[in-house]
Amino acid sequence: MAPSYAYRARDRAGRLVEGLMEADSNQLVLNQLREQNLLVLKVEEKKKLFPELAGFSLMSQKVKTKDLAVFSRQFATMISAGVPLLRCLNILQQQGGSKKLQHALAEVSRDLERGMTLSEAMGKQPNVFPVMYINMVEAGEVGGVLEEVLERMANHFEREDEIREKVKSALTYPGMILGIAVLAVIFMLTFVLPTFAELLLSLEVELPAITKFIMNLSNSMITYWYLYLAFATAMIAGASYILKTPQGRYFWDYYSLKLPIYGKMQCKVIVSRFSRTLATLLRSGVPIIASLEVVKKTSNNMVMANSVELAKENIREGQSIAEPLKVSGILPPMAIQMISIGEETGELDSMLEKISFFYDREIESTIARLSTTLEPILLVGIGIIIGGMVLSFMLPMVQIYNSI
Repeated sequence: MAPSYAYRARDRAGRLVEGLMEADSNQLVLNQLREQNLLVLKVEEKKKLFPELAGFSLMSQKVKTKDLAVFSRQFATMISAGVPLLRCLNILQQQGGSKKLQHALAEVSRDLERGMTLSEAMGKQPNVFPVMYINMVEAGEVGGVLEEVLERMANHFEREDEIREKVKSALTYPGMILGIAVLAVIFMLTFVLPTFAELLLSLEVELPAITKFIMNLSNSMITYWYLYLAFATAMIAGASYILKTPQGRYFWDYYSLKLPIYGKMQCKVIVSRFSRTLATLLRSGVPIIASLEVVKKTSNNMVMANSVELAKENIREGQSIAEPLKVSGILPPMAIQMISIGEETGELDSMLEKISFFYDREIESTIARLSTTLEPILLVGIGIIIGGMVLSFMLPMVQIYNSI
């Protein structure tokens, strides 16, 4: 990785400009700043105590969807104001935010100076700019509508981030309740109930079957806790390994869509994302085959990705894309019909936008229903489990009281 240089300069209006730039030498930094018509006041290399760790930290960072949305919006605004491309990137690099994005913009700027196009330069940063972004920028460059494309990308990423946050918030609270319940059950089995068990055993009375079962479970967890821990660790590691294989990932992607509550919401999220992504690409002038390839690569579900691949083959053969999407079972009949009508009328991008808008609203209503139905069910279920455990130890005491 090239060293970083902190610089201070003034522009033609006398305004102070400060920032960081990565380059192979101090002289290259000076040359780049002078090419931007800046009066250089100071350039010094930023020393790193642990460069290897710093590089690892940068690589491990992830550029958030929200960061890409803000970047795209600001980039589009400056282009519409007539700011030169290279100047835009240098300004955006100084805005702060994601260090990884700043580093990528520095690399893109250098590649632009070497004669590359913007899409080619961004294509060299696949860990920052997704394949969809690169394809759309290329279409914008060819069509001379880069500003419009960047605005669409900003809208797309903002909506993606909004939907993701809503789904995450809907699942966070039930997940917390479930986690607390598991910890509460473990605490009762290992700390609370053993005290009652000693009391009941000292009374030498016949215990109900449920009480014996819970006592045995409690004793085994205390005595063989390391086996339970090893089993849980093995299960998590095994599931993680299996999900990384194509077969395991497909199995999960397929059957997770069949789950009662999560599956329906996940289907709506997939339909919304597919429609919005494909509509955005087509509106930006990306060819249908290339658009479907991008949608396939950005799909988080292998069942949907396989359907998109079949749709792509159908297009190559001059057929409709609707039939393969129908076979997947993910897209509902209404969406399939709207896609078919869009193909027939030549307004596929418009129909896809309508589908996306409809299912975005469906997701919001599903999340609202989820909050009102799932949380009470979880609380009742937890109450039954913990109450049953307490009752199993109270029954023998009631029997002893009645026998007196």
